[in-house]
Amino acid sequence: MNIRKFLLISSLILIPSILQASFISFSQTKSTVNENASSIRIAVNRSNGKEAASVNYTTSDGSAKAGNDYTKKSGTLKWKDGESGNKFISIPILNDNELEAKEDFTINLSKISGDASFGILTSMTIIVNDDDDPCEKKYLNNIIRSQNSGLWNQAKTWNQARIPRAGDIVIIEHNVIAPAEPIKLDKGEFCIQKQGQLISQASLEIHAAVIHNYGTIRGADGKNGFAKPIEKCNFFQHATAGSRIEIRTDKLINKDTGKIIAGKGGDDLTYQYLSNSIGKCQGTPTQGGLGGSVEIYSTNMENRGVIKAGDGGKAEGEGTRNDDKTYVVDGPTNGGNGGFIHIWTNLKQQAISANYGTIESGIGGDALISKEFLSGNIAGQVNNDFSKSGKGGNIKLFLDLQDGIVKAHQGSLIYWGNHPNKLIAGKNASFSAEKIIFAGDSSEFDLSQLQKNSVVADEMTIAVWKTGIVNFIINKLTKDNHCQHTINDAFNITRKFEIFADQINKCKGNTVADIDESQTVNLAQLSVTNTRSFPLTEVAGTKVPIELRLFNNGTNTDNYILTTTSEADDWQFSALTTPIEIEAKEPKNFTLNVTLANTQGVENTITVKATSKTDPNAVAKIKIKMKVAPANTEQPIAKFHFSAKTFDAPTSIKLDATASSDSDGEIVDYKWFSSNGLEASGKIANMQFNHPGIYKITLKVRDNDGAIANFWQQITAQPYDPEPAAPKPASSCQLFYVKQNTQQQSQFFTISVPEFKLTKLSKLNKDFDIQDIAIDPKTHFIYASSGKKGNLYKADSLTGKLFLVGDIGFKQVDSLAFHANGTLYGWAQGHGMITIDLKKGNGTVVIPTPLFVETLTLTDKSIFYGSIENDLWKYDQDNAIFDKICPNLIGGKKHSIELIQDWILFSTNENETLKWRLIEIKTCKEIFTLDNPRRKSDKIIGAAFPINLCP
Repeated sequence: MNIRKFLLISSLILIPSILQASFISFSQTKSTVNENASSIRIAVNRSNGKEAASVNYTTSDGSAKAGNDYTKKSGTLKWKDGESGNKFISIPILNDNELEAKEDFTINLSKISGDASFGILTSMTIIVNDDDDPCEKKYLNNIIRSQNSGLWNQAKTWNQARIPRAGDIVIIEHNVIAPAEPIKLDKGEFCIQKQGQLISQASLEIHAAVIHNYGTIRGADGKNGFAKPIEKCNFFQHATAGSRIEIRTDKLINKDTGKIIAGKGGDDLTYQYLSNSIGKCQGTPTQGGLGGSVEIYSTNMENRGVIKAGDGGKAEGEGTRNDDKTYVVDGPTNGGNGGFIHIWTNLKQQAISANYGTIESGIGGDALISKEFLSGNIAGQVNNDFSKSGKGGNIKLFLDLQDGIVKAHQGSLIYWGNHPNKLIAGKNASFSAEKIIFAGDSSEFDLSQLQKNSVVADEMTIAVWKTGIVNFIINKLTKDNHCQHTINDAFNITRKFEIFADQINKCKGNTVADIDESQTVNLAQLSVTNTRSFPLTEVAGTKVPIELRLFNNGTNTDNYILTTTSEADDWQFSALTTPIEIEAKEPKNFTLNVTLANTQGVENTITVKATSKTDPNAVAKIKIKMKVAPANTEQPIAKFHFSAKTFDAPTSIKLDATASSDSDGEIVDYKWFSSNGLEASGKIANMQFNHPGIYKITLKVRDNDGAIANFWQQITAQPYDPEPAAPKPASSCQLFYVKQNTQQQSQFFTISVPEFKLTKLSKLNKDFDIQDIAIDPKTHFIYASSGKKGNLYKADSLTGKLFLVGDIGFKQVDSLAFHANGTLYGWAQGHGMITIDLKKGNGTVVIPTPLFVETLTLTDKSIFYGSIENDLWKYDQDNAIFDKICPNLIGGKKHSIELIQDWILFSTNENETLKWRLIEIKTCKEIFTLDNPRRKSDKIIGAAFPINLCP
């Protein structure tokens, strides 16, 4: 029998036995599961079961790790006698919300027993997709999509005809205007599609578990400065800051088409509104608005698109109006600072936090004022204030991989570091700023992939301290262990470079000094620790102690020789102990006593130099300027006041130092400093405070003799909360009203509907002269105006307690009324109708008139009703029609008025009774009255009814 025939016969004999045998096997080699699935169910098949059989299984790690990505599982699958078919293994899948590539693990079969054999597939690979992208999710009950452009807080914007809430998966495919309050989805998810935009009206704050942005998240630009009417200095409202963006999430993905852009600061063009007559608006500053900031707090983050802070607004105190005349405003002119960027990530071991796109801070706004004005050639004025462009915003990054563009602008800083992982600069990384700092305790900075001119700055510091590592091995090495290019190719540092590290990895023949051709790395730093400002000015013959600190930046203990030189004679110095020994990475303090010369008015510069004995090229020096005060010099007195000492952030605060004085001359220089780093100049200045906190404001003045005085005060910036825990809004159908006695002391009451039960909410408010109240139809918060202080308040609906919103800017606002769209109107006696900002409280005249209107209310169609003496008047704003509709109403003078559908409710004070009267607008007929006993001194001065809360 030949071999072919033998094989054929053997096969024919074996086929029936193979077909009748029992095999246990997987049915496929791999399976895929999404990370956000709770588990995966895998089938193991047994064929031709006759007798009992079993098989063991266990999982093993691949790139997916047990405990992080799935739950380790092992066990035994059993089939009974005669049983065939599938048995299932269920593996829990863990969703860690970290940025990861596809990961895998394996399930293996082993130790088969009974009437069965292994089939072909005894192992199976499970691929876990990092599928947290909310943009890809479908068919879930909690998915809510935009169906057209509109407001976030309008149900018609969304496909489910409701506003998004916590736990939702929100997908934006249109232009959606964000609410003023934070968006809090909590464990919900957020997707902005490529064509979608989320646009803020004010500050934009987003809280969600996962955010994927393919489209645009944009902050609103600040408002430009303006004055209405023109030429009224007190009516000028300065430019406001651009809207900030704050994102808090576990996972943020900004795709290559994604843009996160904060608002630009408003422009301040004072010359367009104020007179060019020097002195008429003297001291009025021109201040561009601050650029909006971007703050991201994310457990994990990946940026492939653009993250951009807002540019500062420009400031122009000089320019040409439409009449072709040039106008100049007398005051300091400062462009707004660019917005900052702060990105904080808190990584776990396997997470990814990286920038592959562009991160750019805001550009400082330009400042412009006429050259003649600065040189003092207008009207004989000499002006020591000056024009400054705004500084670029700083950037702080807490990422472990930077492989994109990071760009800060003039006057700004880039800070990268303070991260537990190794920090890597990729081959596409670039940094540019005035100053750059890479820093972190015990960190490792891998800078080996940096390309030519990828780091550009005036100053740079790398600080990883004693256990840190800095890797400067740039690109691949040549055969003789030289770099293909030097450190100097990657770093373009023009002024100063500092490194604090025990371990610096560099190529053969490549020194750290190569970083800057003009200056080596600072191995020693010398600084003055005195808290006083320089130049120091003291009377002749005074001994002045100068506290100095020398820091050894080197890696070994070193000795330094100290020398002192003076540009002027007749100055005496104490002998310095030299040399002094300083351990590695440690400072040492010492004192130089200087005795001033006897010549009054003389100035001097003293230079202290420290030279390393180990390396004479390592030199640190500092120059100290001092001045002998003129004879009989009196110190100036520094004083100032604020436009507000307590306010809601963000707000621009006016600083006024006109109360400062100098008895023997004049003050020639005013400098302002805030504890959060802000600076300003001029007798009158503005500072913008964007964040809550207590800030110390210091004024430093210098007189014409060089004498200096300081004065400081504290201000408090409160967080603005559109829905604070207190006060509480109205929540039921009841009439709120305020009574007032002859001492202008106010008290809140309610009348329930329909029971007409009277309840006293508050004690007498002795410090508030409340004139009227109104209820926001959207939020149901109660707002009140005071005549004595000219403020806007929120009132608590349960206690009547008042909470300050801000200064309206008008002392007598006798009536308030809300439009259905949420706009608050008021009547300022002597000025006319105003609108009032609900966040800051400031009022703006919209209809100037001296007409005296006692009370005011309006419909949702912009039709106002008001009482003048005993008459009811109607004003149609859209058609500009003003008409008397109900003359000689009964009851005398009206002290409050409220619109309720087609009726007007008003109060009158008649003899011993407070009366509520309800009249029909069309007929002017009275249809209801309610009496309320009163003391003779009482009168009802304001009432409000939350019509939307009534059945």
